[in-house]
Amino acid sequence: MIATFYGFWDEWELYHKVTFDGANKLILVNRGETTINVEIDLYSDWKEWSAIRDHSKFEQAMRNVGGDPLPGDDQLGATFFLTNGWRIKTWEGDHELFVTGNLFTEVGDPPFLPTPGPYTILINQRVSNLIDKVGFPGSVEEMADAVWDRMVSEHTEEGSFGEKIGRKLIMVLLEDMGVEVD
Repeated sequence: MIATFYGFWDEWELYHKVTFDGANKLILVNRGETTINVEIDLYSDWKEWSAIRDHSKFEQAMRNVGGDPLPGDDQLGATFFLTNGWRIKTWEGDHELFVTGNLFTEVGDPPFLPTPGPYTILINQRVSNLIDKVGFPGSVEEMADAVWDRMVSEHTEEGSFGEKIGRKLIMVLLEDMGVEVD
């Protein structure tokens, strides 16, 4: 690494967990790193890297979707895509790499390239949900009131809960009036 980045203090000072190789379209996980957060350690760090010197000449490595506001205080979960043939390669040596975040390639092949050598490398990818926070349109009490205040007659589909309650109520009322029910 020193031979490759000698004198490029702007890159050394970024303190990234990965090294970007624009010429070969590789994101190299630095030796000893065992946890990678897709949003922070790949996407954000790639944006920082591409903004220094002439790195913007290389094809875009990643794009993302998500973060869009949803009704209430929810946001669509973030998903990241490797683009233009960029791939990730972890360091040589036996280890387990934990990758947190939704990460795919645009073409559907694996985002990680095999590492040469007789190493045992396990890549454990932790994905997240598509909605970052589930919100309710109101309080739990307001939702319960909306359910309980709904007219039983509005539940008319065969086998619906409302239909079942309605039939049970009729049977109870008939029995209270002394009518024999089968």
